[in-house]
Amino acid sequence: MVVLAMQLKESGLVMSQSIQNTRKILDSTEKAVEHSLASTGHANTRAMQVYSQSMKTPCFTWLLMFAMTCIFMMVVLLIHIT
Repeated sequence: MVVLAMQLKESGLVMSQSIQNTRKILDSTEKAVEHSLASTGHANTRAMQVYSQSMKTPCFTWLLMFAMTCIFMMVVLLIHIT
């Protein structure tokens, strides 16, 4: 009976140690996930800023190309007239 009680106590201690190790692993995993979510949120915010800035660039580029084409046409006409 005493031997069974000692084995039960040892088994309980081993189980308790295993649960503590699992708790430590879960805590570190939770911290890593929280850090990952924070980094993802920051990257998402930055990506939205870059996207909004890049939407302005094509309009300016098209406007600039149109202006340069008009200037080129005017120079060609000027050369033909003179």
